[in-house]
Amino acid sequence: MNSYSIRKVMKDDVCKIVEIYNSNEKFLINHLGYKSIGESFINRELQEMEKLELKQP
Repeated sequence: MNSYSIRKVMKDDVCKIVEIYNSNEKFLINHLGYKSIGESFINRELQEMEKLELKQP
């Protein structure tokens, strides 16, 4: 059985996240309309998630 741990994303993780996203071009095209993304895209997404998290009760 696999073991997983969950933690908040860190700045050092962004490069790996970009690599994972860009490993599936079909997903990107179908869901985002892009063939690839960069670190700035992930950083913007993380900022948006942080804003939503702050609004949680």
